[in-house]
Amino acid sequence: MATMQITRQADYALRAMYYLSKLEPSERAATSLIADEQRIPPSSWQKSSHSFLSRV
Repeated sequence: MATMQITRQADYALRAMYYLSKLEPSERAATSLIADEQRIPPSSWQKSSHSFLSRV
């Protein structure tokens, strides 16, 4: 069976979506909190979060 490989940026986006899915509809989370909780390196998160969150 082949394994699926995704880019780091896709991995970080999936982690962020998972984190956001656990919040109540009225809750918000700072991008720095998401990065910290999901162990996403800050430098990588800054690059990908703008692209990802502008589409949410």
